Amino acid sequence: MTDPYLPAIEASEALSDPRPLIDVRKATARDGAPDIAGTRWIDPFRLDHDHPLIEAAVPVIFFCVHGHEVSRYACALARLHRIDAAYVEGGYEALVTAGARRAP
Repeated sequence: MTDPYLPAIEASEALSDPRPLIDVRKATARDGAPDIAGTRWIDPFRLDHDHPLIEAAVPVIFFCVHGHEVSRYACALARLHRIDAAYVEGGYEALVTAGARRAP
C-alpha cells in the first residue's frame, strides 16, 4: 500500500489516474462550494464496512474540507479492508489551490 496521505498537487494530478478521487465532505460543507470536476461524492455518514465502494476493493483517494478527520476516517476504513487508500493533505481547499478544476 502507498502512504496514507497525498499532497494536494499529486491528488489533483490523480484526476487522470485510474484511482477515483472521492469527495467525503459533509453535505453542509458542500453547500455553496462547487464540486471538483471528475470527483464522486459519498455521504461520509453512509460510508461503512458494507458500502459498495468498500466492497469493490479498488484503490481510492479521499478528500474532505481540510484533510482532517472525515477523509482520514474514510481512508482508515478502506485500509482496514486492505484497500490501497489515501487522503488528500489539506483537503478541498488545497486541491483547488493546486489547480484542480471546479465543476460548472
